[in-house]
Amino acid sequence: NGSTEGATAPVAILPEELWESVASGSSHTCAITTEKSLFCWGSNMSGELGIGTTEPTTVPMRVDVDNDWGTVAAGDSYTCAIKNDGSLYCWGKNWDGQLGLDDNEGRQIPTRVGMENDWFTVVPAMRHTCGIRGDHELYCWGVNYDGRLGNGESGSDVNRLVPIRIGTGDLWKAVSTAYDNTCAVTVDNELYCWGVN
Repeated sequence: NGSTEGATAPVAILPEELWESVASGSSHTCAITTEKSLFCWGSNMSGELGIGTTEPTTVPMRVDVDNDWGTVAAGDSYTCAIKNDGSLYCWGKNWDGQLGLDDNEGRQIPTRVGMENDWFTVVPAMRHTCGIRGDHELYCWGVNYDGRLGNGESGSDVNRLVPIRIGTGDLWKAVSTAYDNTCAVTVDNELYCWGVN
């Protein structure tokens, strides 16, 4: 709304736009309009707004010129989004490989993760990310302290910089990530959790 002051009642954000979905991270927010354009605003120290700079903004800024964004999810100083064609993009902080781009370099604009076109869910946390793609296959990547990725390993030396499949015999329909643990639901409605307890 152009201000850094808090509000005790709802405040309209760009009332000339019609909004379809919104996601809030640790100190930034992103939203998709009904026209499928993506806007982000707030803190931007790591480029989490995806606008090509690290300057913060108090008003929504358009993220690239595409009108084909399907879903967006915001984590701790980074953002991931899926386009309508099922391609996955992430940007912002990448200290632990949480962007899934096979390195630890941050990005200031949306950068494609792999070449798959079948992502339908992505959930960033603080230092790890999980998503579901294809035939209900679960993938996680980023920091793996305390086994939060769920691949049977644990420790800083087994961080994963690209998405790796979790539970190869299971089919998943939902996943949720927290600071140091992960939970997911199978297509048979069974709940599994892993990481810090």
